Amino acid sequence: MTPEVARKVLPLVNVKQNNERLEHYVDWRVSYLHQQLEQCATAEEMKLLQGQLKEVRRLLTLKDEANSAAKDAH
Repeated sequence: MTPEVARKVLPLVNVKQNNERLEHYVDWRVSYLHQQLEQCATAEEMKLLQGQLKEVRRLLTLKDEANSAAKDAH
């Protein structure tokens, strides 16, 4: 993450209420994607859903990543 992107993301992840909302969304999205994964019909769909799960879970580390990138810029 570039320092510029990190600075723009910091208000999202450093405000407790915003971060809680983001975590709530991630939890919901992971649950939804698990349902889709259980019902997928092809290996290609499965790979796509696995990638989506991986990326959504990365949002849970966004706070640490943004704070680290912003700190390194100073």
